Amino acid sequence: VASIDGAGTISIASTKTLTAGDSNDKTFSGIISGAGSLIKTGSSTLTLSGTNTYSGTTTISQGTLAISNASALGSSSGTCVAAGSCASGTIVSNNAALSISGGITVAEPIGTTGTGPASGGAIRFTSGDNTYSGPIYLTGISSYVSAGGKQIISGTIDGAYGLTISATDNLTLTGTIGATAPPSSLSVTTTGSGVLALNADISTSGTQSYTGAGGITINAARTLTGSTITTNSALSGAYALTITGNAIINGAITSVTNLSVSGTTSLGANVSTTGTQTYTGAVTVTGSGTRTLTGSTVTNSTTLNGGNSSIGGAISNVTIFSVSGTTSLGADVTTSGTQTYTGAVTVTGSGTRTLTGSTVTNSTTLNG
Repeated sequence: VASIDGAGTISIASTKTLTAGDSNDKTFSGIISGAGSLIKTGSSTLTLSGTNTYSGTTTISQGTLAISNASALGSSSGTCVAAGSCASGTIVSNNAALSISGGITVAEPIGTTGTGPASGGAIRFTSGDNTYSGPIYLTGISSYVSAGGKQIISGTIDGAYGLTISATDNLTLTGTIGATAPPSSLSVTTTGSGVLALNADISTSGTQSYTGAGGITINAARTLTGSTITTNSALSGAYALTITGNAIINGAITSVTNLSVSGTTSLGANVSTTGTQTYTGAVTVTGSGTRTLTGSTVTNSTTLNGGNSSIGGAISNVTIFSVSGTTSLGADVTTSGTQTYTGAVTVTGSGTRTLTGSTVTNSTTLNG
């Protein structure tokens, strides 16, 4: 049919499909029932606000399907797969979108491809504090956008494609990402004063990037697994953070219990932990200013190089330690190889400081 509009009841028989949509926006507040399926076509927006009970698949092949009722997509269950098919659930095709509003919880299994019409997101949240609790499968490179309201994505996310998520308010990720099929990449950004809460473990085959205008938080021990993990904003939470891969730390890390990085680390901000810090790969200080590592013990298995440094926890198991700027020495430093301090070294705090290495070189002054 060209479109559905108004109220009333539509029953879709088993094995049948209702195809609706044109270039004009429509709202259907009635009930769609039956065992059949629904296909949204046309460039328009079709809004479903009723409590629908149809059990077939929903395919958004063109335009936007907007929902403001938690049951608007029917009574689906199951899981979408990489081929882009769902046993039952919703499929969002390239350049199409599912729009969610009204402070609802959507439990629909869904598969997505693309960035949506006008790059507004294959899944877009337009208003209200909503939760997407259904399993999500990336059937192609996808982006999700929240233009208003605080959003929670509690459903699992899988699929071997890149995913970009942006939000203008708080965004909480509570469903595991990449547990069965890791995305190729993940980029998540909140703007305004939005807090980005990483409340689940995340695995990707490639890079991960996190930017939270209101900061990044963790609510339990978290593991981020990928080729390179970039945190561009301050990260906090009284729990352990494990990064399996390389790390680029551009925002201060505070109040974390233990921090562990299995790959190399680019240190562009201070790191403070109540417990240990373990850097298995080489650590390089980037940017201007002093970098401070504060923890009970700071362990690096290879090299630590960079500009000004402030050492608040004992450094051990380092092969080579090199500081090109000044050093504030508040703890012992132990290396199996050389230690090089190009700038002035100042001993801080009480007690004795011990520098243990094959050769310890200081080119200017040592005070304390």
